[in-house]
Amino acid sequence: MTRLTCHHNKTMRSKTASAGFTMVELLAVVGILAIVGLIAVFSLGRLRLDLRQRELDSKAELLYTAAQKQMAELHAAGWEGWYQPGADGVVTMPFPPSDADEESQKTTFCYVLANTAAEKETTAAAAILPMSAVDAELWDGCWYIEYAPDSGSVYAVFYSASPLPDPNTLDDYRSYQYRRRMGAKVGYYGGDIAQAQQTGTLQPSLTIENAEKLTATFYCNRPTEQPITLTIQLSDGSNTVDRALTMLPELVDKVSALLKKEEKKDAAAPAAPAAE
Repeated sequence: MTRLTCHHNKTMRSKTASAGFTMVELLAVVGILAIVGLIAVFSLGRLRLDLRQRELDSKAELLYTAAQKQMAELHAAGWEGWYQPGADGVVTMPFPPSDADEESQKTTFCYVLANTAAEKETTAAAAILPMSAVDAELWDGCWYIEYAPDSGSVYAVFYSASPLPDPNTLDDYRSYQYRRRMGAKVGYYGGDIAQAQQTGTLQPSLTIENAEKLTATFYCNRPTEQPITLTIQLSDGSNTVDRALTMLPELVDKVSALLKKEEKKDAAAPAAPAAE
């Protein structure tokens, strides 16, 4: 009887030990779950920050497009005086933007700041970005627009739902990582890349001459020193051919020089004698 009882107790203890977890195993599982949870929370926080920053940058892009369109219309109508240095609300920048290329470093830049309703009512701010140009939500926010008054082209736009910091400190916010590190509160769009992509100031024109040869002559402004790529599509109704033409600055300068040379030759040529 004693042997049977002893054997029975050992069997029960063995089953009980194999059916549960030790304290070390439980602590290990809890530790792993805590680490996974921290990683998930951290990743979710970064994702939300990125999404908020991209949304702000998109709003700055909308303001950029609206302001560029408005300035092109003012320039075409001859009302450049509304945004020139000395106009109400216009501030001349002491230094060019830090992300400007070497050619743009020679350009004079101005800005308008609209942190308050009073600042939005200044002559320059109301002309460059009137209330009707964008949605009320965007216009009611705070924005800062940099532009070149000579060419009438917008360089960059900063946007925020709350008042923007001092303009002297905004240069750091051109960096995406810096804007994100500061809590994704300021949106930015612009720089030389955006300026090169803007086609509102090209003002293209096309002249077609159907003589011995069919000649198409295309003219447009060159707002920046960046190359301009044109996509030409030719069609006769049944067949279509696409061609890409890149206008390099050096080529444009050479063609302009040749045309001026030819014009001088024509002007210097003696007039033909009148027939008797």
